[in-house]
Amino acid sequence: SWRPVHRLGVWSFALYMTHFIVLRTYKVVAFWVFGLWPSPPALVIVSLCGTFALCIAVAWAANRWIERPGYRAMRQLAERIRRSGPPSDPKPVTTPA
Repeated sequence: SWRPVHRLGVWSFALYMTHFIVLRTYKVVAFWVFGLWPSPPALVIVSLCGTFALCIAVAWAANRWIERPGYRAMRQLAERIRRSGPPSDPKPVTTPA
């Protein structure tokens, strides 16, 4: 497989979860920087390309520092549960008559 496409696939969930925040921030900053729309098309295209790159960078960071440690912790927890064996049979509860 082609390595960059594979990496985007690995980061895809993080990209899905974080792109809205980045794009929403872009909208606020772009309105503040560019003023009222319409702005020069070249400036908008360049800023959108930068925002796309920022989305990828934020997805990488979320994958690196949130997803992978979370997966690792869940695997360790599952292994700990698996090693502890099946649950013991509880003693029947008796109620006073």
